[in-house]
Amino acid sequence: GANPRNAAGTNLIIGFAMGSMGWFGHVTQGNVDYTLALLMGISAMGGSYLGAKLTGRVTLSRLTTTLGLILLIIGTILVWRGFI
Repeated sequence: GANPRNAAGTNLIIGFAMGSMGWFGHVTQGNVDYTLALLMGISAMGGSYLGAKLTGRVTLSRLTTTLGLILLIIGTILVWRGFI
């Protein structure tokens, strides 16, 4: 029964915290792929900008449908990779 916008924001905060801890762990071990980190950072900045631009313009049903499709695609990829 949670608002999907709040759920997406909460997920973003949790993902940021987990990613930060993972990055810290890799830095302390000297295992950082800086090229990949740069590409991910640029993608995150672009996504953040686009998300901020669309805030309030996207209907709740469209947001829910889009998040559902993204989760379905990612879930399918993860299941597929589990069998390969």
